[in-house]
Formats: sequence, structure tokens, C-alpha cells
Amino acid sequence: MKNEKKNYQYKFILRTKDRDFAEYFSNQISKLLNFPGGYKIRTENGFLRKGGKGYVVSVSNKMLFHFLSKETEYLMNYVKEYPTDFIRGLFDSDGFTIISCGKNFRVGFGIVNTNIKILKFVKNLLRDNFGITSKIYPKIKKGHKVKIWGKIYTANETVYGLTSSGLNNVKKFLRFISSSIIRKREKLEDAVYIIENFPTNSRV
Repeated sequence: MKNEKKNYQYKFILRTKDRDFAEYFSNQISKLLNFPGGYKIRTENGFLRKGGKGYVVSVSNKMLFHFLSKETEYLMNYVKEYPTDFIRGLFDSDGFTIISCGKNFRVGFGIVNTNIKILKFVKNLLRDNFGITSKIYPKIKKGHKVKIWGKIYTANETVYGLTSSGLNNVKKFLRFISSSIIRKREKLEDAVYIIENFPTNSRV
């Protein structure tokens, strides 16, 4: 997601490979901005790996543009009142699931961001509102190569990761936050089901 000012058009653009996320975003932003017709979801080629199509929602709103352009600390004062929606939105856009089938079956979730202040804020929200523990670490250092949607880029900034693992943390996450993206939600739900219903030596 990004803010874009071009030819005096104030735009907020979401690009995603998940149709359900695009639909959820369009519905929620339409309610927020009182736009009954809903914002159109269009398909776009060229920004997904292997040439697959993605989905784009473009919102033109000067007030929203200026609001989202404010300092992080200013925005935090607003979003702290809506921890569930804020964390779900971050997980939908910049989050990932952790499923490890090695010696020990492991399940978890994570969020990446170049702004460590945001991740520290999320860490506190998870702990204080939902009893979920997490840790933050440098995931990709500035100057290192990284593959995004099949293309190689050089990181202009250090990318930080926040991760939380363990059955109890994931169950709390699914219960109180979850995801609007079906594939992410089902991965975590399936992993929880396996841990709770199959002995360690029978897991695949």
C-alpha cells in the first residue's frame, strides 16, 4: 500500500494478489469514507511472480491522503483505540505465516516493516490487549538483495520482522485478530488442528 500524489490527485493504492483482501479493503474504506458505491477492484498484470494477475484498489481522497501522511506517532494515537483492526490490516498486507515441519512442528505468524517504531508499537498492542508475546529482529539488512514477487531488489532500508510462535499465541491471534485473507487464516487453523489432534510422531 502507498500514498501517491500525481497531477493533484491524492491517491491511496492497494496492490495485492488476494482477491478477498482487496474486497475487504474496498468494503471497509467505502464505509469509512461514506462511499456507498464502493471502490472498484481492478486486475493488473506485471507485479506478481510468474506473470500472475493481482488486484488493485485505488482511493482518491485528499483528506485521507493528508491524514495518512502525518508522522507515525500522530497516527498511533488513533489506531491504539482499534488494536484488532490495525494489527489485522498489517498482517493482511505485510504479514506471513510460520509453519515448520522439522524435528518439532512449529506454528507462528509474523509482520515485516522498515519502521521499527511501528513493530514495537504492535508488539505492545499484542501483549497488552491480547496476551500475545512476540520478538523483533532485523530480517533484511540495508544493501542486501531480496526477492519480492519473483524479482530481485536491493534493500534501501533495513527490514525488520516481528514474529510470534507457539500454540497459545497463535490460538489467541486467531480468536481475537485473525485475517481477512482466507489462505493465511486457513494455514494457521490447519496447523493448530494438527498440533491438537495428532501425536508428534504422526505429523507430516
